Amino acid sequence: GDLAAAGPRLPTAIDRLARFPKAVQERVLPGLLECAIATGQWRLARDLAAAFVAFPALKGSPAYHFLLGQAAEAGDDAVAAFDSYAQAMDGRDRWAHRARRALVDLGLHHKALSAAEAVDLLSLEKELWRGDDSAAQVLHDLASLQLVEGDEVGAIETYGTILATRP
Repeated sequence: GDLAAAGPRLPTAIDRLARFPKAVQERVLPGLLECAIATGQWRLARDLAAAFVAFPALKGSPAYHFLLGQAAEAGDDAVAAFDSYAQAMDGRDRWAHRARRALVDLGLHHKALSAAEAVDLLSLEKELWRGDDSAAQVLHDLASLQLVEGDEVGAIETYGTILATRP
């Protein structure tokens, strides 16, 4: 959803969170932390991150590490962001997917990855993550980088995949 619009309601949502069963809390906690980070509510973000320890499935999860990476990136700490994303990337859920994408974006932004290396990583990602708008974005980014690398045939194949899979 729209994290910026949800930001002002976040303190109220957190206050109400304790009223819900633990299973519901575990399910919504990552989204609340993401909202706190995206809207710069750092005290709330710290408290929400600390709450992850109460949930074994969240503690050390791709969601937790991805979100720590987002916080590090927001604080201009690229090394900590890279480390957090690297810890999150081995999963199979959307948080791990987002961590792998963030690693590519961070690497390109800081010139730690070449376009060719990004093509290799996105080529792997297109096999790991399919079926949603984010997967389509992987394909678009892959095709763009293939063109940058002078691989017109690869880019045409990737654009063909987009046309075939995204009506």
